[in-house]
Amino acid sequence: MRMINVQIVADKVGFSRGQIYKLTRVGKFPPGCKVGRAMRWPEHVIDGFIILYWGLNEPLPEMNEQTRAQIHDCVTRAKTDQT
Repeated sequence: MRMINVQIVADKVGFSRGQIYKLTRVGKFPPGCKVGRAMRWPEHVIDGFIILYWGLNEPLPEMNEQTRAQIHDCVTRAKTDQT
């Protein structure tokens, strides 16, 4: 499993680093893991978020059901509050 830093996450998703941290705090983005002083995210989780958030016609990466449900919940929250 590859763990990626916030800058790579921001580049992949198309959000700023600040948006990533803000959305994570309010449950609209999958939580990362603290590694030292930095946050890291599993790349497959971010790929799953991108596919669902942007509505891409791609299969989701393999992950356990709990992680999949968490990503679905984050995407639903993020899209519900968009204006």
